[in-house]
Amino acid sequence: MAIMAGHFELFTDDQFHIRFQLLAPDGSVLAVSGPFGDKRAAADAISEVRECAGTGLIHDYCRKTTTMTASIPEPDLAMELEDLILNDGKLEDFLESLIAVAADTVNCDSPDAACCITISRPKKHPIKASSGPLARSLDQLEDYLKQGPNLTAMTEQRTVHSSDLTGDDRWPRLARFATEASIRSCLSIPLEVEGPNQAVMSLTAVTSDAFSRNDIYAAEAFAEQASRMLRSALGITKLTETVRDLYAALEHRTVIDSALGVVMSQNRCDHDTAFKILLRAASTRHLKLRDLAASVVASVSGDTSIVVHFDP
Repeated sequence: MAIMAGHFELFTDDQFHIRFQLLAPDGSVLAVSGPFGDKRAAADAISEVRECAGTGLIHDYCRKTTTMTASIPEPDLAMELEDLILNDGKLEDFLESLIAVAADTVNCDSPDAACCITISRPKKHPIKASSGPLARSLDQLEDYLKQGPNLTAMTEQRTVHSSDLTGDDRWPRLARFATEASIRSCLSIPLEVEGPNQAVMSLTAVTSDAFSRNDIYAAEAFAEQASRMLRSALGITKLTETVRDLYAALEHRTVIDSALGVVMSQNRCDHDTAFKILLRAASTRHLKLRDLAASVVASVSGDTSIVVHFDP
């Protein structure tokens, strides 16, 4: 049979997933399998395919290699997204643009399918963007119930697929609410970002079994590209926020130092004594030190604004 004209080969992809590929006699790749948990599972699948060659069972494991790049953004589009974060620096705007690309690129047969991307950062509010109300509903349900496919995908760092949430016993409390919200299918894929940050891309649909195996492969391929762009965006955002925080700290320090000069002059005291006087006054009046310092400077100069001479 033609399907057995070549040979199978195990390999590990760039996401450290075990896969196998079917090679033609000339070495060209005919098909590539989906990910397996370990080499034994992949080897068992190969054995089953060999035994059942010609029956169509191979399609349960392999996809045509042309689908691997179907969801990768065009180079010009990727550059446009990178320029957005470089020129503007707002992570929220970048995420809105990224979700628009995701909604157009990763799709399925369900007309009401929607996509959502959530970024969780320590000590900061999550940043979210969605292409439709269905995806927002699932995200809100998970925030309320503290369980669901998105949280599982982020926590365990793996793709989570549910063909029908209403009967999925992995998240029992979510089942009833999912039914009321008309959410049936869900596909959640973690986005690989650095440090303590976490991110997930989810797709939802009103029909069961909305996401085929090829839809899942396409979504995972897009998620890999989106992760790279998101890491760059998060890095640039962190640098921007650091500069902003440093500037704010310098501004506060300038105001306090100016106020200390006023206190030193009025009380004929040294720097440490002036600082203690200012700190005690702020505590007595239940004011922040910076706010009291600004009022002290304003009482002398008549100007409430302090110009910080700093060229970042």
